[in-house]
Amino acid sequence: MRKSLEYYLNLKYKVIIEELLEDDGGGFEAYIKEFGRYTCNGYGETPEEAYQDVVDYKEDLIERWYKEGKTIPEPEKEEISFTGKFTLRVPVELHAELSKCAKENDISFNQYCTYLLSKNLTYFQMLSEIKKAHAPVVPINDMKINIESNDNKSVNEDYQEDILTSA
Repeated sequence: MRKSLEYYLNLKYKVIIEELLEDDGGGFEAYIKEFGRYTCNGYGETPEEAYQDVVDYKEDLIERWYKEGKTIPEPEKEEISFTGKFTLRVPVELHAELSKCAKENDISFNQYCTYLLSKNLTYFQMLSEIKKAHAPVVPINDMKINIESNDNKSVNEDYQEDILTSA
C-alpha cells in the first residue's frame, strides 16, 4: 500500500547549508542530499532564506513526484548511538606491525590504532574538501561549440564568436 502524501510532506530531511563564493554570486545555498544536490536546492542572502527556499521547493517537489507516482526518497536513518567499540579483523602481520609501532611510541595498542584512524580520516576529509574547492572550471571561450543551422550546415566560427561575446 502506498504511503500518503501527508506522510512524505511530514518527513524530516536534513538540510545542508553552504556559503557561496562571491564569484558564484554570494549568499547561501541549501540542499537536501536524499533528493540530489542539484534536484532540490534553495538560495538566499542569509542561511534562513536559503533554508526556507529549499523547504518550500521540497514540498512542491514531493507533491509533483507523488502525483506522478515517482519514488520519493525517505530521510537517511542515523545510527541511534555508538559505543566506541568495534571489531576489526586484520592480517596477523599487520597486527604484529601495529603492536610493534605502538610499543616503539610508548602508547597502548588501542591509542596507536585510534591515532592512525583519526589522522587518516582527517587527511581524507581535507583531501575531499580540497578537491571540491579546486573543481575544474572551463572558461566559455575554451568550450568547443558546434552550432548547426536548420539545414544542418555548420555555422561559421565568426558567428560562434558573436554568440559567445553577446551572451
